[in-house]
Amino acid sequence: MMSIGLAALLLSFGQVGLSAKGAADSLTATPTTDTETAARSAIAAQARAFSAAYVAGDLDALLDIYTDDAVAIAGARDPIIGREALAAYWQPSDRFEVVRHETVTHGLDIEGDIAIDHGIYRGATRATGSEEVQAFSGRYVIVWKRGEDGVWRMSHDMWAAHDEPR
Repeated sequence: MMSIGLAALLLSFGQVGLSAKGAADSLTATPTTDTETAARSAIAAQARAFSAAYVAGDLDALLDIYTDDAVAIAGARDPIIGREALAAYWQPSDRFEVVRHETVTHGLDIEGDIAIDHGIYRGATRATGSEEVQAFSGRYVIVWKRGEDGVWRMSHDMWAAHDEPR
């Protein structure tokens, strides 16, 4: 049964179309079942796969980590809704390359086929033709959904940049 707090959070995501960014490298809560342990491991693997695809500029692999109807919110920008809009947003740039990306989970709540993940992300980019690396970081919230195929994917992805987290 879903806790009232988690149900309220999911309801608020649904009402305002929110979601999250980044994912789960360090999983903080103690799993209570083998199923939860497997879910945490699968979500952490998807988070690492997202970062690897982002750094590699592998748009297809990156998009496969989202549900087909996913919603992403990047800072104060308008929501990015659906696979086509996500593809346009995440299209690798010829102006810079991503040289590093990682997420660190500060909390991961799992209820059945829904998980809410929050933490920090950090990485670095380099302008094309430059040796100078520019760091970036921020906070994220992601709603993961386990599909009928058993794979966890991001249904809502929200992030906001800020200075290096403390």
